[in-house]
Order: sequence, then C-alpha cells, then structure tokens
Amino acid sequence: MEMNYSKLFLSNSEVSAIVKGLYNIEGTAIKLDGELDLNFKIECNNSTAYILKISRPGTDLQFLNFQQALLQHAALNAQGLEIPSVIKDKNMASTSQYVDSNGQLRYVRLLSWIDGRLWSSVRPQTDALRYSLGQKAGLLTKALEGFEHPMMTRKLDWDNQQVAWVFDYLDIFEGPQHKLMKRFHQLIKAALPGLCRLRQRVVHNDLNDNNILVSHDLRNPAVITAIDFGDAIKTALVHDLGIA
Repeated sequence: MEMNYSKLFLSNSEVSAIVKGLYNIEGTAIKLDGELDLNFKIECNNSTAYILKISRPGTDLQFLNFQQALLQHAALNAQGLEIPSVIKDKNMASTSQYVDSNGQLRYVRLLSWIDGRLWSSVRPQTDALRYSLGQKAGLLTKALEGFEHPMMTRKLDWDNQQVAWVFDYLDIFEGPQHKLMKRFHQLIKAALPGLCRLRQRVVHNDLNDNNILVSHDLRNPAVITAIDFGDAIKTALVHDLGIA
C-alpha cells in the first residue's frame, strides 16, 4: 500500500497539543530530521527539553515496544554513558496512542533530551575524539548485554548477517559493475557461515555519524552517547565495531 505523505506530517502546534494531552507537559515543538519516525524537540519554559517520536501510520507496536524496552535495559546497565530516559504518559504507558486529524492511529514516545552535537557536524575529528567513540561504543555494547525481546530476531535488511537478500539483485548491474559486484557476492557467501558462528548479541547496529552525540567542548570534544535504536538487532557482536 502506498503511503499518502500529505497525511503523514503533523504541525508543530498539533505536536505541542499531543505532548500536553498525553504527558501534561507544556512546551514548544521544533521539527527534527528522521528516517521513519516524526521527531520533534520539545522545549519547555523551565529549560527542560524532550524528544518526541511519532510513528507513521501502520507501524508495528511490538517493534516500538522493543526499542523502549531496550532503552530501559540500557539505562539500568549503563556505566559512564548517557542513555535517553523513557518518559511515561499520564497512564504510565511507555508507548502512547494518538489519533491524528486524518483519523490515523499513531504511536507516540517521549524521551529525555541529551544535549550535544552530531558527529557529522564536528570539525576537526581528532584521534582523541575517535578514541572516546571507541570507549562509548564499548560501554553501549556492554550495557545491552543480556537484553532479550521477541523482536530482536526480526527480519532486517540492514543486518549484515541477513545480507543474502542482495544476491537476488546482481542482474541490475552491467559490465564492470556486474563483475565487481559478483566478486563481492562470492566473498560474502564464503564469509557468511563463519560470521553466523561468532558471538551473537543485541547491538545498536547503526553507529553512523548522524547517530553519535558529541559534547559542545570545542577544545576537547568527547562522545556522549549514541541515539536512534531503530536498527538494533541480535547479530554478530563484531558488527558494532565494524559499523563504527
């Protein structure tokens, strides 16, 4: 079914009303970037801030609950690492429901705001900063240890261990590109059996330069934490190192 994008987006005033209605929090909504969720920073008069995540219509509730449970698990186990706190609504639910002006059911999640800069905006990226990324990535992996959830083994195209789907698309390449891709496919097929025998654990799986928060310290910047757990999956533990 095709997505009607004209019915997807919400105004800042509607978002502010959602926060007031569900969480009894008054604040100003500021639109942020996002791949799937609609993301908003909620700024309150008392200098407190939150991040509000509103799902697209038709989103699987169990998948959202997986992310919320993962954050709560990480927050309990994290040492030396900031993890966004899950803010429960007036009914003490960690994932709320809202019917928008088009009659579409949307799921809503509110998290504490962690102030920082995206890694992609930081210049220069020093050796010390990269070292702190390795430290924080390791702490995050440690914080996720022992987490279990039915959605941790879901189908996910962005799991390197589930990469076999790419083999069906070799024929879209021609000439030198086809030859190059065929070679890489051969290497992947040879490596997959060994990869699947490595230690398996739920990992963040998306430590890219727009999911890493860095401090505002311009002289000695350091990584604060990682955000966006939407691609977390149970896979080979080494993938978090490879992706980072």
